[in-house]
Amino acid sequence: MTCFEAQSMITPFINEQLDIKQLEQFLEHIERCKECKEEVEVYFTLFSGMKQLDENKTISNKFHIDLDNFIQKQEDNILEVKFKLVCTKIVLILIMVVLGLWIG
Repeated sequence: MTCFEAQSMITPFINEQLDIKQLEQFLEHIERCKECKEEVEVYFTLFSGMKQLDENKTISNKFHIDLDNFIQKQEDNILEVKFKLVCTKIVLILIMVVLGLWIG
């Protein structure tokens, strides 16, 4: 993924609009690219601050921690989706084996 591609995905990332493949590629990129990670931090801070203002909440001073938690949540979502996919494949294989034994 290029920096241009990653930067075009920042807003969809913050709004949780990336599919799993895009999310995984995006997170890998910002983990390696300091400049893009800084862009994400700036956008996340701005979006979070505006949201807190809209909700009449006190502005947080821990945006960095909030971003780290948000990224961790997204990484957990990736693992959950992959786990469900593996479980689905295992169930399908077991069904095929049982059907094969039953028919054969």
